[in-house]
Amino acid sequence: MHLFIERVEIGEREAKWSHTAPQEINIYYRDIGLMDSVTEQQTEQKTQSDSPEVA
Repeated sequence: MHLFIERVEIGEREAKWSHTAPQEINIYYRDIGLMDSVTEQQTEQKTQSDSPEVA
């Protein structure tokens, strides 16, 4: 795994001292960089499919 991962960034929790507060984690891969998360890709696809196409 050390060959593929360049660095890992962990963001701060939204609520201090909370074990269930959401937290952002970014994994940067060598030669690729930061890849989008699955939830971001799904929301982008949903917004693109909702917009009507004009011919």
